[in-house]
Amino acid sequence: MNDTDAAQMRLFVEGLEVAACIGVHAREQRELQPLIFDVEMHVHMPGEDSLSATVDYDAVPAAINALLAKGHVGLVETLARRLADRLLELDGVSEVCVQIRKPNAIPGAKAAGVRWTGRA
Repeated sequence: MNDTDAAQMRLFVEGLEVAACIGVHAREQRELQPLIFDVEMHVHMPGEDSLSATVDYDAVPAAINALLAKGHVGLVETLARRLADRLLELDGVSEVCVQIRKPNAIPGAKAAGVRWTGRA
């Protein structure tokens, strides 16, 4: 095993805004609202300068869109857990931290949300 086999790095996608049908309140079930995603993945250092040797950043919005395409989600906590589980299935991902913010959740607050951390 060489040094790059044991080393880990953190890939992140920050501030990804997506419109979603999410929430338990009646108004949230009728209209889309913005969610802001911050995702960090611990991955093994690639041994070569090739996208196939690491995790593609595009996996994050692809996973989010696939989950949201399944329909309404009641809790942001549920969506965070589902996203973390999906990203942990990617080759080379050993840990994931998903933060989801709902900017319109509480009047007067910048945002409310959840942060979920999981390991493979």
